[in-house]
Order: sequence, then structure tokens, then C-alpha cells
Amino acid sequence: MQPQDDSTDVAEAMRAFFARNGCIRGQDPERKAAKDGVRYKKCDEIRLTAYSEAELAYIRELLHVAGFRIGNPYKHHEHQYRQPVYGRGQVARFLDLIGSPRVEVEVGEARAASESRPPHPDRS
Repeated sequence: MQPQDDSTDVAEAMRAFFARNGCIRGQDPERKAAKDGVRYKKCDEIRLTAYSEAELAYIRELLHVAGFRIGNPYKHHEHQYRQPVYGRGQVARFLDLIGSPRVEVEVGEARAASESRPPHPDRS
């Protein structure tokens, strides 16, 4: 699967991956402001999930074509891969691209949003 150069197709594909099971994670401002905040390195991020290495490669190509700096993917459970996109500016740009309203990301917000989504079709 190769993404088209048409930015509408890229945005539509990323919108579908995000709607399927993506999430937004936000930095915890209280932890950052705490005495040991210097060691707290977490930042705002988007996480997209792939169910195969081929799907992960496709997601990475979509993000590359759209001009995002992408983080290193990692394996999650036995048959899932996570592709993070780090940074408050990149999160805002991603949400603009997929046509989602910007939100002030709060800790725990992503968990509540993901619980309201329909389950994955392969997991009945």
C-alpha cells in the first residue's frame, strides 16, 4: 500500500487510523511542575496503532508524506505496533490535518475518549 501524493487521500487515511484506535496523550502539568520535574520527559503525543508490520509501514509512510517527524515505533502486546508522533505543535497540526477540533489535552482524557469508541472488528 502506497499513499497517493494527494493530501486529501493522506488526511483521509490518517483520519481513519486515528478514528479506529488512535489516542492523544498529554503531559501532566502537575508532575512537570513538581520538584523532580526536570526528570519528567513526557510530552504531548498522538499514538496510532497498527495490527501488522505492513500496516505500520503504511502509517509511517503516510506520516512521512504529510511532513511529520515521527518517533520510533514499538511493539505493544503480541500483534500490535504503536507509532507515536511527539510534540504539542505536531499534535495540533495532526488534528488540523484530519479535521478534528483542537483540544486542550488533559491527563486521562485519551482514556475516556478511547473507551467511547466501538471495539475493533476482530475483537468481538
